[in-house]
Amino acid sequence: TTHINHKIYGIVEDIKKTEKMIELYKGGSDPADEIMEKQHRIRKNKFLRELLSELALSDVSFKEMKGFIRGLTNYLEKTDKAAKASKELKSNLEEVALMLRA
Repeated sequence: TTHINHKIYGIVEDIKKTEKMIELYKGGSDPADEIMEKQHRIRKNKFLRELLSELALSDVSFKEMKGFIRGLTNYLEKTDKAAKASKELKSNLEEVALMLRA
């Protein structure tokens, strides 16, 4: 538990630092600024995905974290540029979703 919570705090710190870097490069006049901002946004999304994963693995109550997790997944849905899920993965996830309804 302590290890996981420590890891969560570390990820949150990484997100904060990355957000500062995004702000630093945002709207800059140098053409490289836009590239750097984009790279930091991608990095931030990776940290956010990692945070979501660590929260799921932790013993923190989902009921307590529901609002944050919903906001986080909504944000990732809007901003994430990750690879699309394969048909096989989607099919397997649909099977699990059906099990959850049972």
